[in-house]
Amino acid sequence: MDDTNLITIGCRHAPGIRLRVSEWFKTPGLDEPQLREIAIYDLAGSGQHNGEPGNGSLPGYTKIPAEHWEKWKALNGHSDLYASGTLFEAKGGEDAPEAPQLTAEEEREKANAEAQRLAEKQAQLAADAAARAAEEAQAEADRAAKAAAEQQATAGQGGGDGDEPAPDAELDKLSDDELRAYLRDRGVVVDRRWGRKTLIVEAEKLKAAA
Repeated sequence: MDDTNLITIGCRHAPGIRLRVSEWFKTPGLDEPQLREIAIYDLAGSGQHNGEPGNGSLPGYTKIPAEHWEKWKALNGHSDLYASGTLFEAKGGEDAPEAPQLTAEEEREKANAEAQRLAEKQAQLAADAAARAAEEAQAEADRAAKAAAEQQATAGQGGGDGDEPAPDAELDKLSDDELRAYLRDRGVVVDRRWGRKTLIVEAEKLKAAA
């Protein structure tokens, strides 16, 4: 670009702004003029003076052709971007970089690259979510398996009575009263709360010691 035809544009929008410059033109055979895009510029945002990130308090400065700035103002001078001072013609910023004018192909490539970046980010987020879900499912399966094992162990302990040896055949033939008499005759103080099982166990102890 010819520096004599460049002006410095200030931008207070943090991420910067893509400035699209258009103009009216007459198409043969059509009564109404048509609007066509003639240039695209990426303007540095606030805190990006000379293209370097800043603290967000300073506007970014970029040089573009004065003719294109006037064409943009002719169509957008009433917009909030201009009326609010978000975009303005800067008096300073002589050291601002020139904004490269993007071709249609470059704009498509830039848009495709951004779309690819977003797609990769979404894919990574989905993969992370799937991994977390798999970990949670595995943890739940482990907890269920542990609970089942503990329940089985408890059930096995509770069913131990069935593995006890059969009572002495001779003693088992005696009635409860006969078992009590058997124990008393051998000096055992019989608790009246003893059931048949306890009576037989005590009698077996005496018989084994005899």
